Amino acid sequence: MHIGWIKQPGGFVSIIEKPPKEIEDFKLLKSWESTGYFWSLKDTSTKLYGRIFFNAGHSVKLFLDGTFAPYLHNVRGIDFGVIHGQLFNGIKFSIFNTFGYVEVFMAESSCYRTEITGDLLLLGSHYHSKDEIKFSLIDFVCFGLNDWFNYPLHIDY
Repeated sequence: MHIGWIKQPGGFVSIIEKPPKEIEDFKLLKSWESTGYFWSLKDTSTKLYGRIFFNAGHSVKLFLDGTFAPYLHNVRGIDFGVIHGQLFNGIKFSIFNTFGYVEVFMAESSCYRTEITGDLLLLGSHYHSKDEIKFSLIDFVCFGLNDWFNYPLHIDY
C-alpha cells in the first residue's frame, strides 16, 4: 500500500544525458550513492537510516527504513521540507524541496519504507533555509563558445 505519491520530476533535471568529454570528470557529473542517517526539520526527533543516491543530471533520492510518523495521514505527495543527514563517512548535508511517499508493509507488525526525491543537495553543513547559504567560491568553465557564434562575433575566454 502506498500513502502519497509524487507526480512531477524533481531535482537536477537536465537535458544532458551524457556530459561532453570536456566536463565528464567534474564531480557534479558523476553519480554516487552512500548510506547514513536522515531527519526532517519538521520532525527532528526521528532519525532514520537509509541510502542516498545522486543521479547526475537528474535527481537526489533517499530510501529510508521507516517514516517520519506525522506524515502518515497524508494521501497525496508528501512535502518533507528540508531534510538533514549525515553520511557514515561523517559528511553532513542538507536536501531542499523534498517530496515523496511512504510504503506500508502489513504483517504481524507494520513496517514502513519512505522514498523521497529532492531538488537541491548541499554537502558540508546543515542549512535550515536557502537564504542562509552564502557561497564563497564558484568555478566557472566555458568550452565551445565560439561554436555558438558566427562571424563577425568571436568570444575570448
